[in-house]
Amino acid sequence: MRLTHRTQVKEELRAVAPQLIAVAYVGLDWRSFVALDALEEVIVSPTAGSSPDGIADLVSELGWECVHFVNELHAKIYIGKNAAAVGSFNLSANGLSGHALVEAGYIVESPHELNELRTFYAELKTLAQRQYPTATLKERQLSKLKEINNKLAKAGLNVPRSTTSRTLAEYVPTTSTDFYCSYYEGDYVNFNQAALQKQAPQKFVSHDTDPNDLTKMHLTFLEKDDVHSGHWMLTWKAGEGTEIPATLEVGWMYINDVFPNGAVDEDTSYTKLAVQWKGARGIGAPPFTIGKVEKAALRELLVAGTFPEFLPHPDREQWSLNKTFRRFKEFVEAWKKLAVK
Repeated sequence: MRLTHRTQVKEELRAVAPQLIAVAYVGLDWRSFVALDALEEVIVSPTAGSSPDGIADLVSELGWECVHFVNELHAKIYIGKNAAAVGSFNLSANGLSGHALVEAGYIVESPHELNELRTFYAELKTLAQRQYPTATLKERQLSKLKEINNKLAKAGLNVPRSTTSRTLAEYVPTTSTDFYCSYYEGDYVNFNQAALQKQAPQKFVSHDTDPNDLTKMHLTFLEKDDVHSGHWMLTWKAGEGTEIPATLEVGWMYINDVFPNGAVDEDTSYTKLAVQWKGARGIGAPPFTIGKVEKAALRELLVAGTFPEFLPHPDREQWSLNKTFRRFKEFVEAWKKLAVK
């Protein structure tokens, strides 16, 4: 066993070539520190501090069956075939670059100690399988982590945000709520001023405050819809009735806040209000960029009618965001195929 610290850690970890990793936090830049061809499994704490995008990236490479969650995990263990690293360093630039936090640990090479670490890792995996026995439960927690980090960001804390501009072809969906998908029909919303002032008095300082002056974009949903802050929303403008416009207006909205009963809608009950504030900072990059090819492919997919959950009802019945979740991954993959054909 020998000590490693500061900038040595990164080089030592590369030599370890970890197959099994158990760490409290994962950063966006995890690929910079481990060899993907050796990596088999990861256990991480899906709590404030970890990057949801970093975890999603791990899932896209390893699959949910090889990415596990333990809420209380604070250990940092990297186990390779012939050596292991144990210390204070998380799987992130802060932990491993040697230029952010001062980290230290030990390199373990004794066969007996390696076996002890593998036994401990197996115990952690058993605990993970008890806490999150299914991919669905892990997906829900990953979605919740986005909301947690958004709340921390609003409190002024620095949280990990993706700044990478990916293409649709590069994007791999990992959960049914990686981002939300919603059409909109117009810009007018009848705001519930009293509810907004009560829920966000720091924004709506009086009954005369115009929400249109504060929001870059806003959309309304049913109160039962599972729409939460910290998520991106893919939006497009619907046409008249069930008509798909010849040229789609497509864009991204980041949901800074959600207000129950933030709007008044006596006809269709779309009263839950999601907003992106004007000048909102620290929201990072959307899941992928959207250009002419992607817009045309999205229109083609919508016109085909194979995903009615993503469109207005022909008879103008209530539309629910929740119905899109079960077909979200299928929808994205179909869109990708049309965009790259």
